[in-house]
Amino acid sequence: MEKVEINKILDRYARHPGQIIAILHEIQEAERYLPEDALRYVAEQLKISASQIYHIATFYKAYSLKPKGKHLCNVCLGTACHVRGAPLVLEELERKLGIKNGDTTEDREFSLSTVNCLGACALGPLVTVDGDYFGNMNTAKVGRMLEQVKVKGDGGQKPEAAAQASEQAAAPEPAPAPEKAAPAPEPIKAEKEPAPKKPKAAVKKVLKPKAPAGKKGGKKK
Repeated sequence: MEKVEINKILDRYARHPGQIIAILHEIQEAERYLPEDALRYVAEQLKISASQIYHIATFYKAYSLKPKGKHLCNVCLGTACHVRGAPLVLEELERKLGIKNGDTTEDREFSLSTVNCLGACALGPLVTVDGDYFGNMNTAKVGRMLEQVKVKGDGGQKPEAAAQASEQAAAPEPAPAPEKAAPAPEPIKAEKEPAPKKPKAAVKKVLKPKAPAGKKGGKKK
């Protein structure tokens, strides 16, 4: 870190030794760790001993004397997470990232560390990345979690998709294809009207005369 940038931070806090916590915090935010030359320069400017400033830098776990990655990955090894397979999750992370616990990848993309408890035992095994919680983790989910973190770091777009989008934006728009002539309409066939049905002939009912009242089968004498 350039001394000009450190001086700007020191001036914001009036170069007061009582503001050392805030000063170190800003340096780490800018560098992702506390470089040795920066700590010695701050001690010189604030007129405090180098041993005192190193004691502060090593006392608080938020500070780191080693370079940190863009994404901070913490694996909980508390009792609840441990018995549910957290050590296996840690081993898979080490294998996927190619580093050991406490190290940072060469491209400064990921830093891996462990914690004793994250206070969410019901979600164990639990892994946090940049403050986001990934609960009920197992070895099969590690690869997908890392890919999700990378996509989020790229603004929600996969690297290959981002490259394709930039290439498409730079390429000239193709000329519109000539419109095809609309097909001629098919001739409409006239539908034949159904022949009218002939009316049914009315059936006349012939009424038979009723027999006169009297005895059956004979006439009155």
